[in-house]
Amino acid sequence: FLFFITDQHRVDYLGCYGHPLLKTPHIDSIAARGTRFDRFYVATPVCMPNRSTLMTGRMPSVHGVRSNGTPLALNSNTFVDALRASGYATALVGKSHLQNFSDIPAILKRPPPRTGDIVLNDSFAEAKKPAGGAYDQEHPKRWEPGRDFEMELPFYGFDHVDLCTTHGDQVGGHYYVWLKQRRPDADALRDRKNQLPHDYVCPQAYRTPIPEDLYPTAYIAEQSCAWLDRYAAGSREQPFFLMTSFPDPHHPFTPPGRYWSMYRPQDMTLPASFDHGNRPLARSVAWALAQRESGK
Repeated sequence: FLFFITDQHRVDYLGCYGHPLLKTPHIDSIAARGTRFDRFYVATPVCMPNRSTLMTGRMPSVHGVRSNGTPLALNSNTFVDALRASGYATALVGKSHLQNFSDIPAILKRPPPRTGDIVLNDSFAEAKKPAGGAYDQEHPKRWEPGRDFEMELPFYGFDHVDLCTTHGDQVGGHYYVWLKQRRPDADALRDRKNQLPHDYVCPQAYRTPIPEDLYPTAYIAEQSCAWLDRYAAGSREQPFFLMTSFPDPHHPFTPPGRYWSMYRPQDMTLPASFDHGNRPLARSVAWALAQRESGK
């Protein structure tokens, strides 16, 4: 099994699902030779809960990952665990996001005890006692500044992992180590502050100087092919499962090289929801529209 997954990729922005302008020839060729589903729904629109559902086959209310910021319990059985136990060689190249890969603190703070409350200790703060284990394998401190980190394997069933964390040209993990080896000046090629000149006003899009052949997408493709080559050169008595997981096109939008100017914004047809007309809006949507119109 070779499983491709792209991140935050709208189905209607694929040629094989009818987009009138965008060209996605490789994905379209897979669809033409296989089965194209038109009724396939997520368990939740949020990243970590839905990835945990994909891995476990269970709803967020069961596996416990109800929002981003909550890692999947290491004692969870995943379908990759089941394949591994059945004799499969298992590998992940790219994004996992089953654990936290940012150091952003919790937004909501636990309220202080009320008068008369009996406070025991931190082990009673949640319904379950804190479980030990390596829950920081995707955390930026493990990979900065471009140093390698030996992960504890199997990682949710994967015996081999080439890890990518975060998005756009800010991807970390094994990719960042690989990039620094090829370009010691890698930090000068990353981040909004180092962007190339452009005339876009989209706050979540900037033009990265990282060349196409060093962009995270190229790394994931290269490492996936390398793993398959090693598999093919071996005894091949084992079946295999390889998950090739691309962080793009999740924002920030930083397409490298020719991909930045491949399409003109004025040629894109906007969805009907872009212009809300006179329909009443939720307060949060009204606020977001006001921010957009202010140029912020």
